[in-house]
Amino acid sequence: MRIDELKRESADIKKIADKGAEIILALINYISREHSQHLEYVKNSKYKSHVTYFGLHLVFRIEMAVTPVQITSQLKAYLLSYDYEPKETFLGVAYEFDSLGSVNRRWTPDEFPQFFIADVFTKLLDEGEGILLRP
Repeated sequence: MRIDELKRESADIKKIADKGAEIILALINYISREHSQHLEYVKNSKYKSHVTYFGLHLVFRIEMAVTPVQITSQLKAYLLSYDYEPKETFLGVAYEFDSLGSVNRRWTPDEFPQFFIADVFTKLLDEGEGILLRP
């Protein structure tokens, strides 16, 4: 890989990462505005938000996969275990986004959070085993 290709690739990754930070911020703002009574923040960073729902720990994180052909980026939802060393379990909820801010090729960063949160809770409750809450 030549240096100019590396610079271009790095610029593309930075652009997508910046858009991911914008998407996490939109999700944080939505939760603060619409679900502050139920979802509590544990820790937020530029690319990740960790919230609890009556003791149930959820992690929402930006992830990128870089291949020689393309860069794909997603917002993913994970359930964090109660173990001494907690383990993350992917919930199966992932929304793709691009460097222009299109989320799932359908929504803007400000429009998607309500659908994302609804999908997370639908997935949690549809698993058949139920969820353990610890208020």
